[in-house]
Amino acid sequence: MRLKTSFEAFSAMHFIPVVVIISLYIIIILYASKLSEKKQVILGFLLSLLPLAAVLIRVFMLIIDNTFNIKEDLPLHLCRVVAFMLPWVMWTRNRLWLGVLYFYVVGGTLQAVITPELSDGPYSIQYYLYWILHAWMIGIPVYAIIIHKIRIKWQDFWRAVIYINGYLLITHAINLLLESNYFYTMHKPPVESLLDVLGPWPVYILSVECIGAIIFLLLMIPFKFRKGLST
Repeated sequence: MRLKTSFEAFSAMHFIPVVVIISLYIIIILYASKLSEKKQVILGFLLSLLPLAAVLIRVFMLIIDNTFNIKEDLPLHLCRVVAFMLPWVMWTRNRLWLGVLYFYVVGGTLQAVITPELSDGPYSIQYYLYWILHAWMIGIPVYAIIIHKIRIKWQDFWRAVIYINGYLLITHAINLLLESNYFYTMHKPPVESLLDVLGPWPVYILSVECIGAIIFLLLMIPFKFRKGLST
């Protein structure tokens, strides 16, 4: 029922921003393909600032409203951590992290785009911050791969798997210290979610790891059929 409701909400309210963002990225990538290398880097950097701005604006709004909760609102969820990393990665074109973030952004954020959990509509700034942080973010590694001609390799896959497990352990340690539940390492979220069908704690964590590995493997498929630079 929840999944059906999510898809109904997506088709009714959230189809337009996804189409708009995809259309903008097609135009941006076509435009960037005609630019010099220096201008391509600058443009990619500017694109990466939007998700970071969305995270900072959200935190600022919570602080202003005096509703910021250290147990819930620190930017420790993966998409928010990535938002802080992307400007540096895009500016330096760091090959190692471009490969890793491809998996985290596309694999980790796509579900939030397909089944968005939004209680506010277009009349709320939270609505736009959500789509900038999720749908807009997906286009950034795609831009880097196409414009900078990067080919994702198996080394990127294994780094992504290893690093995410390292971050999981770090986040769990923070949760133990703060009595928080970032990355849901302590317990399932209080609302209905996909985790409800993946077993009790800690079984659902292992289940998510398996699903994540499968998604990462699927993201390798496009690079088995195209050539590109490994720099």
